[in-house]
This record gives sequence, structure tokens and C-alpha cells, in this order.
Amino acid sequence: MKKCSACQKIKSLDQFTKNKSTKDGYSFYCIECHNKRRKIKQGKGEMGKCERCSKEFIPEKFKKYCNKCRSRYGQYANKWPDQDEIIPETNSVVKWSEKHLHKTLRANPLLAVPVICGICKNERLVPVSSVVNKKHHFTGLCIHGCLQKHRGQKAQDEGNWRKGKIVSSSGYILIHLYDIPREDWDLAKSAKSPSLKNLHIPEHRYLMAKKLGRPLTKDEVVHHINGTKTDNRLENLELTTVAMHNGMYHKLHKKYLQSLKRIRELEEEVQSLKS
Repeated sequence: MKKCSACQKIKSLDQFTKNKSTKDGYSFYCIECHNKRRKIKQGKGEMGKCERCSKEFIPEKFKKYCNKCRSRYGQYANKWPDQDEIIPETNSVVKWSEKHLHKTLRANPLLAVPVICGICKNERLVPVSSVVNKKHHFTGLCIHGCLQKHRGQKAQDEGNWRKGKIVSSSGYILIHLYDIPREDWDLAKSAKSPSLKNLHIPEHRYLMAKKLGRPLTKDEVVHHINGTKTDNRLENLELTTVAMHNGMYHKLHKKYLQSLKRIRELEEEVQSLKS
């Protein structure tokens, strides 16, 4: 038994012609549908009309559009609603009534639909395929900022929110770029360390740049006065240069070595007194 691709009926293999190029050795169409298609190609049958471009094409029971429209609009051509849709989770609006072909750098124009973000209320064009595709949950929010806020709020409601902060391997607190207001992005990007390839930014450098009201240069270093890297209070931060910071580090390192030496001497004295 096999299903015909044209009439969508399940028929026995005797009603299909043989075709060596297919996996099962039989053609996609039954003999009846194959004869109809052959007559249409010879000009003896009636052609169908595409519902979008009104061009003639070989009709089939499940096809409403020609091959060009199917390739242009994708596999979701039959799933578009006619009325505007509101996504209840984020209150984003999908304006299906204003969908149109949008010219892109590709050869064929792309079918897009206007979407209003539920948080910032900005309108943008989104491909129809990404809206209707069920494999990816479409929220309608802007990728930069609004989606990050929504995920953070959702995690906060579930009790898994860490305030968007992580601790790096070197011990500094990092914050995500999308958790910072957009007007401060220039300050935040200047505070980013070149070793960090992602969107996380050292919090102490961002706070110092915001306090000064200007971007930090590569030669400027933000020093923690009490030596605690996670203490990012403004009273504990000091702006220095690379040379000054290295000098501070060497002085502290000398004090550290001296203290270790003194501790060893005291341990030897204690052991001698015990003996």
C-alpha cells in the first residue's frame, strides 16, 4: 500500500507505475493521477490557477499555489491568519493584515509581517517563517534588551534569578550588557576587557565610567582599595594607571612575602618552646 502525492489516497502498489529512482521502486503518483497530469501537459486537460499570483499550473488536490509561490512563501502558506494576533504571554501584537513582500539582498523577496514589541512598543519586520514555526517559541519581543528582561523576570518569578551577575575565573563580578540601560552602552563597552569575547562586562569598571561620565581608556585601571574584588562600592574603587597599579601590586606582594616570612619564624619559635 502507498499514498498518492496528488489525490492523497492510499492505494495498492499495482496502481502505481514503477520508478527506479525512488526508494520503494514506485512513482509518487498513481496511474490515474499520472495520466491526468500527462494530458494537462499535452494541452488536453484543464489547468489550475494559483490563488496568489493567478498563474496556471498543474492542479493537485492538496495544492492551492504554484511552485514559485510555494518556494517563495515557504511551507507555512496555509497557516497564516487573516486577523491581527496578540501573544498573551508578552502582549506583543502580530499585524497579519499588513503582511507584505519585503525586498532583501537575496534574489527573491521575503514575506514579512510587522510585529509590535510588548515591552518597548517598537514596530519591526519579522519573517513569517520565524513567527509560524512551532519548533521555536515566538514571543514577539526585541532580541536586544526586551527579550533579556523578559527572561530575567521569568527567572526571578521562578526563584532562579541571580540579578544577571556572574563571577569570573579571576574573581571579578561581571554583568550582562542587556541588563544595562541603552544610553549607557557606550560607557559599558569601553569598560569591557579585551579578554572577554562575550557580552559580559566588569561591574567595577562600568561603575567607575558611569561615575566619571566618560569612557575609560585602555591605560586606566580600577583598583579595589581593600583588596576584595567583589566589593564594588564606589568608596572602595580607585582609578589608577597600569604603571601605578603594578607598583601597588609589587608593594602588596612584598608585604605578603614579609608576612609569610614572619609567620614561619613565629612557627619555629613556638616549636622550639614546646620542645
